Amino acid sequence: MTPLGERGLSAFSAARLDAISAVTEQFYSTYGSIYDRFGERGREQTREDLGFHLDFLRPVLEFGETLPMIDYLCWLDGVLASRGIPTEHLALSLEWLGEYLAAHMDDADAAATRGAISAVRDGFLAARGAGAGRFNPPTPWPEARTFEAAIVAGRLNDAMAVLQSCTASGR
Repeated sequence: MTPLGERGLSAFSAARLDAISAVTEQFYSTYGSIYDRFGERGREQTREDLGFHLDFLRPVLEFGETLPMIDYLCWLDGVLASRGIPTEHLALSLEWLGEYLAAHMDDADAAATRGAISAVRDGFLAARGAGAGRFNPPTPWPEARTFEAAIVAGRLNDAMAVLQSCTASGR
């Protein structure tokens, strides 16, 4: 994946608000029967969600790192499902944003943007298919309960001793 240069990132930033408006209207004109029930608050939420998509997309375009955006999309997939939004619209929103952005960039930047969005979409669909997006906390160290009890009780010296013991043992 080729990161965008300064010119491409400027074009991306310049098109951001118009992309959000255009894709919001595209959803409402294409799927009005689904989205109309949410009223104006739904439009605001759609614009907000699309803005977050673009906030997460910028580092992908700038640095080529897709994983944070894929993780965000997996999380959002569950949120949208709880709202009764068809979750396949999440991948569609990426496609529509990509089309809009590419139309407002030169050919090389448009190709790089389409490639980045395609990589994110494909990674998201693969992660979703594999059941990703559910947070599984790490197994706590045995000392975690002792440390927590000391912190909650305000025994900072005891908590610090637990921390120093863990550090001394290489953790």
